[in-house]
Amino acid sequence: NFSGMMLSLSSSSAAAGFPTSEQLFMMQLAATLFPTSDFKHNVTVPMIHLIAHFLTTCPIRGGRDVFAANFLCRILLFSIQESKRYIPELTGFITELILVGVGQDNSTTLP
Repeated sequence: NFSGMMLSLSSSSAAAGFPTSEQLFMMQLAATLFPTSDFKHNVTVPMIHLIAHFLTTCPIRGGRDVFAANFLCRILLFSIQESKRYIPELTGFITELILVGVGQDNSTTLP
């Protein structure tokens, strides 16, 4: 069930890494089935916060993590499309991914 999955994801530590493929598809399904433009929805708002938490706390260790993180970014972009929300974690993650891609240290600050 979806609420059980959300509880298990939120209780797991960032050291465990990004969600599994099954969990990613469940989040995509929830973003598709439930209204994401509602600012107080009982399913989608906690899911958006959980995805933002994953993007800021989980380290990128390999190709699977890049795939999972990009999938989470896609879910976030789909979710904020109607409501026109700004999610700073998304911007920060994309910046970090670009820095990792060009081989710079993550502690490097952009001008």
